Amino acid sequence: MSAKREKTRHAGIYKRGSRYIYIYRDRDGQQRSGSSRTLDDALKARRAISVRVDRGEDVATSKLTVAEYLRGWIETHGTDGGLRANTREGYRANIENRLIPQLGHLQLAKLRKADVKELIRWLCDDDAQGRHLSDQTIRAVVGTLSSALSTAAEDELIAANPIIGLRLPKRDKAHAIATASDTPGQQTEDKARILTEDQTANLIAAMPERHRPLVRLIAATGLRISEALALRWGDLELGGEPRVFVNRMVTSNPDRQPGGDWWHFQPPKSLAGRRSIPIPGSLAADLQQRRVEVIADGTPAGRDDLAFPTRSGTPIDSHNLRRDFDKAAVEAGAGWAGFHALRHTCASRLFAAGMNPKQIAKWLGHSDAGFTLRTYVHLLPDDSPSALPECAPQGGSKVAATGRSGRVPATTGTGQKAA
Repeated sequence: MSAKREKTRHAGIYKRGSRYIYIYRDRDGQQRSGSSRTLDDALKARRAISVRVDRGEDVATSKLTVAEYLRGWIETHGTDGGLRANTREGYRANIENRLIPQLGHLQLAKLRKADVKELIRWLCDDDAQGRHLSDQTIRAVVGTLSSALSTAAEDELIAANPIIGLRLPKRDKAHAIATASDTPGQQTEDKARILTEDQTANLIAAMPERHRPLVRLIAATGLRISEALALRWGDLELGGEPRVFVNRMVTSNPDRQPGGDWWHFQPPKSLAGRRSIPIPGSLAADLQQRRVEVIADGTPAGRDDLAFPTRSGTPIDSHNLRRDFDKAAVEAGAGWAGFHALRHTCASRLFAAGMNPKQIAKWLGHSDAGFTLRTYVHLLPDDSPSALPECAPQGGSKVAATGRSGRVPATTGTGQKAA
């Protein structure tokens, strides 16, 4: 005999045994039900279904398509703060551009491992994609699908996640060899490209005057553009030992309402992103002078007292700034460069200064020094050193130790003959 269904304080949600049952009506008004392990999951599932019903989509479990489910899932997944807004936008792009075109027409309940394998083959087909997708990109797409299907399995919309146990491709190294992109003197798009000193100086000089301090700061500190544009004057220590304190980043607001702000501020990408970085004294002096000039010009500081605002005091949209940056990069003879090239260039200078990967990871805000080393390993010298000097012989053959058979007096560590 099944457990009795008990009411909860939420309309349409009941508890039965260890699971929660949610009741809803499909687009034809027919009552249906589903179940989840937790009350929170049941509320999310019911809310997601309501979104699809409001759109006129078929939510019957037997007829629910992958496209309908994914679009409903992304509207509620991680809205409790477990997912960054820009991460959700990445998931949404994977859903609309990769998953729905290949799997969207299939019924969710009938999705099989073979369908996912076909998706992976399609993603690996350079002709079908119009370009080569890296293994990392493919893992991100399949990861989005796996996360959604795990939720579907928890909600008993499918028997199990068909991606579990599936092997993903490892083609990057083979592709590099096949395209000769791993040969000396060539650089791939995957490798961090850096600017020469002249290119950096010329790029800064070619920028509009009001943006030069910002670009100089990025080049000197390796800040991400989203971190630099979120800086307040209070985040800059311009006297004594000048430093910049990184506490947040600015990103597009995916939940923007009509007339609302296009941006929102959020913490750095990881705990390691909260950091302080020294800046050159000459740059600190120029930034201090810029602050004086901005105040004199009457440029509003805005409610955030931004160090690099628009003329109306709001955060600069990096897409708008990119237009000026691209022109300056072309003029500097580095038309390929983006904002991140300045970050890579800073990393190369840190390596050249003798800093180790752990120190550079802390400087750049990486949570893993191994990631730093993998990203910039091509900046390290790759020529083989000369043979290491042999250690002093410890009772072995004199011939092996000296390369000749003559008698050699043993010495102590001080160079004196042993007693």
